[in-house]
Order: sequence, then structure tokens, then C-alpha cells
Amino acid sequence: MQADVAATDWGPAGEAAVGGVGDRLTRGHTPRLPIGYAMPRAPSPDEQLGGSARAIAHFCTLFADREIADSPRDGLLGGANGERLTPGDGPAPGFSRMRACLSLIRRLRNPHFLAEVRKPGLSSQFNDRQISRALEHAHFLPDGTPVFEQMWGSNRQLGVKHEDYSGLAVWIALDALGHLFPDDMNTALSPGLRAECAAIAAQFANAYRLSPDASLYAGKSDRTLATLRAALARMSTQAPAVFAATRELQHLLDVYLNHEMNGPGDIRGVAGFYQVWEAACLQHARARYGDDRIHTCDPRFAGPATPATLRRWQDNRERVFARNGRDRRPDLVLLNQDGRHTLIDFKYSMAFGRDAAFYSRRPAAPDLKSLKPTRGSIEEFKEALKLAQDVNNAEAYRWLFMQHQLETHLDDAVDIEFWVPAFEAEAMPVAWSVRSTGSSRAGSGFRGFSVRHQPTATLISDFAAKFRLL
Repeated sequence: MQADVAATDWGPAGEAAVGGVGDRLTRGHTPRLPIGYAMPRAPSPDEQLGGSARAIAHFCTLFADREIADSPRDGLLGGANGERLTPGDGPAPGFSRMRACLSLIRRLRNPHFLAEVRKPGLSSQFNDRQISRALEHAHFLPDGTPVFEQMWGSNRQLGVKHEDYSGLAVWIALDALGHLFPDDMNTALSPGLRAECAAIAAQFANAYRLSPDASLYAGKSDRTLATLRAALARMSTQAPAVFAATRELQHLLDVYLNHEMNGPGDIRGVAGFYQVWEAACLQHARARYGDDRIHTCDPRFAGPATPATLRRWQDNRERVFARNGRDRRPDLVLLNQDGRHTLIDFKYSMAFGRDAAFYSRRPAAPDLKSLKPTRGSIEEFKEALKLAQDVNNAEAYRWLFMQHQLETHLDDAVDIEFWVPAFEAEAMPVAWSVRSTGSSRAGSGFRGFSVRHQPTATLISDFAAKFRLL
């Protein structure tokens, strides 16, 4: 059961962070695995991070063309003064970092592009008439000098220079490859190319006095991160990125090294892992039940599907759940073989396992007036409010489906399930889902509501199995 998890270091904010979380005491990092993620044996820290890293990387690759944001959950209320009571500060920064990391690793197969950066030669002058005709295509240095990526000139007028940007990029890519994707370390690059990259990385490490065991994923990682940030700042000052290839490389390095994380987590992990969990759950449902049995789902995490299927899911969602000016997004509505339906919400939380009271009584929304202004009480208030609102949202989804799809008042026509991460699969009904007879009017309580524990390792591994690094 999920309740068996040791959850002392998992607060509401901690649940969202997965990866290597910065440790202020050791100035290193502590591996933070997904909730319920159990491996068959005691692996090394690199193998621990590698399992979840592949799932995060697949999520970033699958949804690279859109912004995945920590949006407020449907129905959550604000405080008396309009303050936000739910975490969520825009796009999760960890996903942009992982995209930059993947791009740097994939560039290892093109060392010519990484190591060589064009710059204008200083041996002679270009024709002024050629310059004036192409000024609209120029990039300008701080002193106003125009620089062109392409222009008529002899070969001796165009030089090639090995920049420190290349050494930094190769060093970071090899470090990430070895720690985040250890299974691909020996197969991603040919022996000759790997040796060439190692030489470039060693030259950079020697120039900036990085120790042989320096890493962003082990040891004194904070010190290593500070050194690399200082190196990038020095390069940007002494050798401004002028050409498109250099600017792109500088941007990737800047995103990877300098994007601050909101909340727990740092460069080695992501905040907002619940989005990866939702995508993995939806993939699991599609593989198990098939697309034809899905009435609708959250299109943000649907992944590849035929245009007709995506259109059907979108139309069903808009017709049934987009009401009163709100575009609600139920995670999954499934057509059962007996003709009934199941409404499923994916919840990445330990609250449904560690709190046995949830299964005996319906969670009530906390009283805002009794909230004490301390950090711990505010976090507890947020968690209690979120738990109560999750149940309210599921009930609202079911009523909308009954009214605008089934056109019935019978509440037993739709079952409700919460899918939560756990070590083992188990379905747990809640006691208050069975409506008492006599005093309650029809449709006022839950019927057929259960929490289904899904094995995290299985769902995450199946989701990560589709990822291809190179």
C-alpha cells in the first residue's frame, strides 16, 4: 500500500520535485525518486536518477512544441485578498533545462559544429560597397562594428577559432550523459568520437581548474555549478556570441546553468513531475483499453494519435465539460464493456495513501479564517484545500457527464477513480462513496468511487521505454 512509504521529507512542495535535489548541508545533491518508485535492487545514485530521467526526457521530447505549465487546478478558490492558494508559477523550469541538456548531448555526434565557430578575419578589409548593401543582415558589436555570417570574401579572410563555448558544452554533455543516461554512455558515441570529446572536455576542465571528479550530479555539485556559471559569464563578456550557431549554443548553456528553480529541486531535477505522471497514466490507459474506448481525455498529454481520434476527444470534451465559461479538463473518461462509464483523475500525491481517514470520511475544505500565518500551516492548508477540491472537481465532472452526455439523474451510471502512484497495484474503495438509504436524496453522494493504486515503476518504465536519446 502507499501508506507504507516513508514520507517524512515529502511535503506538498516536495511531491512536485523529482531528480537530484540540492542539499544545503553537504552542498551536494540528494536523489529524489518519484512517489512509489521501487527498483528491483539497490542501484547506484546514477541508476536511480537514470530511471526517472528517461521518463522526464521522453516527456520533454514528446511535448517539445508546447509550453507545459503548472496551471491552477480547476475550481480552487483564492484567499480573501485574492492571493494564490495553489503552487504554480508558470512553466516548470526543469523541463526547459532538460530540453537544453538533451540538445547538448545530441550535439556530441557533431563535434565539428561544437568545436568550430566562425569569426571574421582581420587580415584584410571587405569592400565597403558589399558591406553597405548587406547591412540589414548584419549583427552589430557593442562598438557598432557590423559582423556578417556570410559575405563575399577569400578563404584567408574567414578564420576558424576554437571557442571555450565548445569545451563547456562538451564537458556538460558528457557529465549529463554519464549520470542521467548511464545505460547509453558506452553506446551513444563511437570509441574515436568519445575519445575526441573527452579530450575537449579535459582541456576545458584544465583551463578552469575543475577536478577530475567534478560533476553537477555528485560531490560538491554547488561548487561545480558556480564555476561553470562563472566560466559562461566570462565567455559571454570576452567573446560575445555573434553568429547564429554560437548564439544558439550560448542560449542552451544559459538555460541549463542559469535558470533558477522555484521551490525544491535544482539543475538535476524538475518541479512539476505530476505532469510526467499524468502523461504516463494516459499512455498506460491507451495501451490497456485502446483509443476507441476513450470518450475523452486531457489533450495536453494525449501524445501521438490520429487526427480523427484527437478531434473526437476534443469535441467530446468541449460539448460536455466546457460549461459556464470554464474549459474543464478531466484526465480520462472511459467507456466500459458493459456500457457504463468510468471517470478517472490522475493524482500524483501521497495524500491518498498516508491518510487513512480519507477512506472513512469525505475530506472537508479547511476554514480560511482559522489559518495561522506560518509556513507550515499554510502548506497544510493548501494540501487540505487541494484534497477537498479534488473530490469536488470529480463530482462536478460526473454531474456534467450525467447531464450533458448520458442525460440521466442516476449517479450509479458513472464510476469515479483516482489513479495514484504506489509500489503495488491495488484498488481501494472509500467508505463514504456508498450513499445511505432513506435520508439522502438521489445523486447527492458518491457511488462507485475508489482510489486505484498504480505501480509507479511499471508505468514510468513503460513510458520511458519509448525514449530514444540519439
